[in-house]
Amino acid sequence: MKRPESERGVALVAAIVALLVVGAMVAGSVFIALQEQRIGRNTVRQQQAFATAEAAALEPVTAWGAEAYRDLPVGGTATAIGTTTTGWFQHRVRRLSAMLYLSQADGFSWDRSSRQRVVVVLRLSPLPVNVDAALKTLGPLGLGGASDVTGTDVPPPGWAACPPTGPTLPAVRIEGPAGPSGCGLRCLFGDLPFDSLRNFATNAVQPAGHVRMVRPSLSGAACNTEDPYNWGDPRDPDGPCGSYFPAIWAESDLSLDGIRGQGVLMVNGDLTLGGGFEFVGPVLVRGTLRTSGVGARLTGAVIAGAVSLDQSGVLGRSAIQFSSCAVSRALTGSAILMPLAERGWAGLY
Repeated sequence: MKRPESERGVALVAAIVALLVVGAMVAGSVFIALQEQRIGRNTVRQQQAFATAEAAALEPVTAWGAEAYRDLPVGGTATAIGTTTTGWFQHRVRRLSAMLYLSQADGFSWDRSSRQRVVVVLRLSPLPVNVDAALKTLGPLGLGGASDVTGTDVPPPGWAACPPTGPTLPAVRIEGPAGPSGCGLRCLFGDLPFDSLRNFATNAVQPAGHVRMVRPSLSGAACNTEDPYNWGDPRDPDGPCGSYFPAIWAESDLSLDGIRGQGVLMVNGDLTLGGGFEFVGPVLVRGTLRTSGVGARLTGAVIAGAVSLDQSGVLGRSAIQFSSCAVSRALTGSAILMPLAERGWAGLY
């Protein structure tokens, strides 16, 4: 049957329309796929930039040994540029007060197409030490030779930046005995278990029963903070190791035979000092504090406890001198840095 003239070419038009519809659908699908790919790629880059910024903002917490942050004056800033596995960053730390810092980091993806900014408020968390005497102990105190314990507040020799001295504290405070009838170590160190003090340590020494020599050491012109027996230099406060105040933890008995150090010394056992050893800062001893030979000079405060009532003493030509400046600088200088528990973190953009 022959088609009318009006129906000729309809199939061609229908085919063309169908091709146009299919092409539009394919183009739409390709466009949507490309958009999804771009969104996914941008999301990945955004997350890379965010992870970089967050890691950089928390860098002072993980690498707090840098004097660039510790020695900042209030209002001062320190800047840095670096990289991580996810991108690169620009970092700035500003000291808000004696105990607070603002850490701000701009993180970038590797191709610079994404940028994120994170700020974290950080605070110094010093070791919780209650100093209310030059020497605090559990039992009777044995003093021999030319030993001297003084509660008058004085700055360490050569420390010109100390604030005015405070009131005089008791030279010796003897707390209640250990055991069921007394409060024991809780009287000396408070409710914080002594073992938990190791969490504040920045330097863990391994006594292994040997007598150790402590002295400042340098790596080139810089203070060698990797040396476990470099505990700063209290005689040269403006020198390379003058601002280095480690929190030293000894897991067992420790014997030291010179020369000098500073910071916070924590001994989970007995401590024996000799050779004219000099230390500036708080000294916390779970067991017995002894001196031998020419003794030692301790400036700051000493807290020593013992199981037996007559095992805590200072013998030989030794001196314990209270110094609020030494205690304050040692606790602040050895403090760990922590983000604020609440509202301490913010992603700006």
